[in-house]
This record gives sequence, structure tokens and C-alpha cells, in this order.
Amino acid sequence: MISRPLIVAVLSAVLLLPIHARGEAPSFYPIQGYLTDASGVPIDSAVEVQFALYYAAQGGLELWSETQTIYPEDGYFAAHLGFAEELDTSFFGDHSSLWLGIKVEDDQEMQRVFVGSVPFAAYAEHAGNAPPHGHDATEVVGVAKGGQTCQPGQVLIGFDEAGAPLCSPGGTYTGENFALSGKTCGPGLAMTGIDVAGFPICAQMGGGGTYTGQDFALSGQNCPGDDVVTGVSSSGYLQCDDAGGGSGLSGSGVNKKIAMFTSSDTLDDSIITQSSNKIGINDSSPSRTLDITGDLQVSKDFYWGGNKFSSSSCVVMGGSSCSSACSSHGMSCYKAFRIDGESTSTSCSQSGFKFCCCKD
Repeated sequence: MISRPLIVAVLSAVLLLPIHARGEAPSFYPIQGYLTDASGVPIDSAVEVQFALYYAAQGGLELWSETQTIYPEDGYFAAHLGFAEELDTSFFGDHSSLWLGIKVEDDQEMQRVFVGSVPFAAYAEHAGNAPPHGHDATEVVGVAKGGQTCQPGQVLIGFDEAGAPLCSPGGTYTGENFALSGKTCGPGLAMTGIDVAGFPICAQMGGGGTYTGQDFALSGQNCPGDDVVTGVSSSGYLQCDDAGGGSGLSGSGVNKKIAMFTSSDTLDDSIITQSSNKIGINDSSPSRTLDITGDLQVSKDFYWGGNKFSSSSCVVMGGSSCSSACSSHGMSCYKAFRIDGESTSTSCSQSGFKFCCCKD
């Protein structure tokens, strides 16, 4: 319960809805106020408030009422009459003078506030039940009239107070306003701008009133068959080069063969063939990832694998010590097995040709 609250309620705005919209949405009338307790401390919690409208400042019958829960912040609140109970705009047309009563929780109703003239403007939608009427377009002032145009060649610059269009002085466009259409430069001249009269500014190109190769590459130029374009000369002509004449690339190839340079400007086939994801060396139809037709010579270590010995053996075959061989691959020697003589030793330091098993 709020003991003897102080409230200031001011009708601050009105939401007006056209009469045809009343079936779609109710009419709301916003108010603002300020609530404190008996000690003057602003209320800052939700409270239940009853709003009511009366004919008189005191006593009299209640004409309309509703109850809402409002949520003040530092005492200030806003609410909309008609939010809980419909308050039709015609209500203000039927009642010429109204007083607003406000009751908070279980307290007594506060001193009523006179409802000013602003809410009664809501009744203006009825227009006093004025009969249908209309105006001729010539009688309307302050509105741009529809269907108005300027004459051909004129430009609209605004509307006068009677709503008629204002057209450009003189009645025609000039080059002072726009570049004139249908204007061109003469043959061999290039447009470089527009003068104040709207005419194109033209300039001679190439010194004689025509375009030359000094300005552009001349159109319609082609290199002979088998030649390639290497540039444009100062005369605008294409510079061509014989692709088979020594300065360009020449040669032919075989499908799937990897090409190689047989001279600085000639391509030919290598002995390497790629077929899908298989590579053949001296083998035109590889059946493995790598097929080699011919001898395989390894001058240093032969290394495969890549995982540490505990999961998959990494074997290096070489003639140097296994410690050195494994170290060159970033691993350490695990065991060595001699293959050029009988031995049961697995020492990494033993001599001879052997398999070296390495690990991380």
C-alpha cells in the first residue's frame, strides 16, 4: 500500500485513429505522471492504478474507468487511457467536459485533473457529421495539382502557390544547362569536353585531324598465320613474331608426355609419362604410382617410411655407419643388420653393407 502518494498527471499527447480503423485497433490517449510516497520519495516499483472519467471535479457518476499496472522509474510513469477498456473517439463528442480521477492501489482517489481540449480533437474525425462535399481542382490552394505538365522543351523548376507547375524561363533547354544531344565531333577528331553552350569540345589527334598509330593501336590489324603478337609499334601497327622462326617457341608433343626444352626455344617430349595419378619413367603405360623401366641406381642412402620405429619401421640402406645414416634423416639408429656377410650383431657401429633401422 502507498500512503498518501503525490501525483502529477498531465495529458501530453493524443493518438488519433480514423473512424474506419476503429474496428481494427482501439483509440489510446497517452498521459504522463509522477508518483511519490508520503515522504516525497519517488515510487520505483509496479503499482496498480485506476483511471476514471467524470462530468465534475468532485462527486458525480463515473462515466468510464479502467485499471492498469504501471511501472514507474524514479517516480515517472507513462500510461495510455483506453489500454484496458475501450475508449472510443465518439466518447469525447458525447461529453463536452471531463475530469480525470486517479486512484493508486488502496489509497483514496486523488484530486481530479481537468481534461484539456487536446483529447477532444479526436472527435474531429466525425467532422461534425458534415454532409458529403467536394472541391474543384481550381479551388484547392497549397497542393500541387495532378495532371500538370510543362511544354515540350521546358523543365519543371517548382510549383506556384496555386499548385500549378513553374516551367523554365524562356521555355527551352540550352547548352548552358545540358550537353546538347545529337552533337558530334568531325571525322578524325576526339571529344575532350563540353563548352558552356552545351557543344562538344573537339581536338585534332595525330596532328592532321585524324587518329594515327601515334595515338592508338590501329584496328583491323592481324598477324600472319603462326605468328604471335609481341607489341604495337609507334605507328599503331601490330608487332608480330614468327613462332617457328627461332625467337618464338616451336615443336610438337605427344599426349600425356611431360615436355622438356631440347634447346632454349624448342619443346619436345621427355621420357616421363603421366597417366591419371600414375607416373611412368621410360614407361608409357604405368600401372603403379611409379613405374620405372630400366635400372635403378642409388648413390646415397635409400630411405622410405617416415614414422618412428615403434609404429612402422624406417629403414635406411647405406654403406656408411648406421649412426650417421639415421642422423642424416633426423633419427637415431635403432639396430643394424649386416647383409654382406654372416653376422648376428645388431650393433649400429658395425662395418660393412647393411640395413639401418632408425627411429625418432
